[in-house]
Amino acid sequence: MSNVSPTIENYPKPDNHKVFLFYPFYYTDKNQKYIENLPLRCIAEVLYPTDSFNISYAEKIWQKKEKVNLSNDLILKIQNIFNSNGSLNRNITQNTISYSITAQCKNLLSGVLGKKGKGLEIDINKTAKKRLGIDSGISLFINDITLFIFGSGVCILLIEIMYPDADINTIIEGNYVAARTSSFKQIHNLRIKEKDSKEFTFETLAKKLLSFISDKEYKINLSRIFTYSALSFKEALPKNRDFSLKLARHYTSDYKVSAEELKSGFIESFDTVLHYASLEGGTVIVENSNTAKALEGFINDQVPNVYLPIVIVAYHEYLYLTKKLHFGVDVDVRHPDNKTVDEFKKYRDDILNFRLNYHVTHVSLISMHNDAYNVWREKFLLDKLYETLSADVHEVTTYISTKIEEKRNSRWDTFSIIHATIGIFFGTMISMYSTVGVKFIELISGKNITTTSDKIFLLKSLGLTLFAALFIAAIYLFLVWRIKKK
Repeated sequence: MSNVSPTIENYPKPDNHKVFLFYPFYYTDKNQKYIENLPLRCIAEVLYPTDSFNISYAEKIWQKKEKVNLSNDLILKIQNIFNSNGSLNRNITQNTISYSITAQCKNLLSGVLGKKGKGLEIDINKTAKKRLGIDSGISLFINDITLFIFGSGVCILLIEIMYPDADINTIIEGNYVAARTSSFKQIHNLRIKEKDSKEFTFETLAKKLLSFISDKEYKINLSRIFTYSALSFKEALPKNRDFSLKLARHYTSDYKVSAEELKSGFIESFDTVLHYASLEGGTVIVENSNTAKALEGFINDQVPNVYLPIVIVAYHEYLYLTKKLHFGVDVDVRHPDNKTVDEFKKYRDDILNFRLNYHVTHVSLISMHNDAYNVWREKFLLDKLYETLSADVHEVTTYISTKIEEKRNSRWDTFSIIHATIGIFFGTMISMYSTVGVKFIELISGKNITTTSDKIFLLKSLGLTLFAALFIAAIYLFLVWRIKKK
């Protein structure tokens, strides 16, 4: 197998870049006050010892966004997904409420309450320090944090970071450690570049930002964090751009990318803009950014207003479908009842409802936007997930219907057997009634039956009639049992 050796040591520094960390979670509570009333002290407790800060409980973490800025090229359905202009109290599936952190929270995360501080530093291991030629961690700033509360119940916490004055290798190493969670043996700590600050992790910070979630809510646990990185360069870049794959898939220079891996996932509609999509993350690389106004503002305009929303829509759909596949419905199809049918109907209705409100086949009036979206759909296996879910729903629906019908038929069979047995019993009684029936009435009334021998005869005849009816009914039940046993 031939390998493409990493050749990024001499790459120019990007003149602009953004990295987005995606933290998905599940939230169905309709009360927005839990989010809006979350105090800033929750974050301060993560950053500093409790006795070293004095923050009023009136200071909040989140502020509601009036509108998510999107390009007018994106179709109306995308606009509606992000800007439904509704309230979570309304019973609408396609309904999104967005929040961003307050200015005070943003300043606090950079180190100082009330103004921008020195930022943060994230630990890296000794090998990474040696690769970068440094003896400390990697500096970074948290530029913004956005909360997308989708009506589907699958939501996303989006943390935007940047590494000041960083080269390609530094950003690659930074993404590698930022994307790791507590599921790994080694998790990398963050700290504010201020005196007496505490160590914490991105995961710890995310949990504090989401502390409005009750214990009853199910959180989506991922071993790795999905990232989306956007970089622009004033210079032209070498054609071998395997660093875009490394950024997206969180590979350091320890990993050599094969030539085969470089054949898929890329979208290059222009010579100056390269997109890459993978299950672990994505990148967009802009070169010669100073040669055209559109390229100069690509990272600050096209990325947040077009390409990032496209990624969010595709990733949201991926999260929802995989959740339904893995934690869809808790029913026992071996012994279905009416409750099973109702639960599975809800499961099926939820999928159809999601598909109607959130599934999009194209996203824009611009071909390049749709090309990018289609690659994301392919990498997230969205069509295959839908096929699997549809097949499961169809098979289980057919199976449950068959089982319910079998139970219904079984009950009718039992009823028919009981009905036939009663008919045989009374039919035998009636057929024999003509022989002794009149005399039996006379026995009861005491007319014309005077001798003891007549009474004994009639009682014996009645007993014989009853025995015959029971015997014939028993033979019928025995024959039915033998047939069913076969």
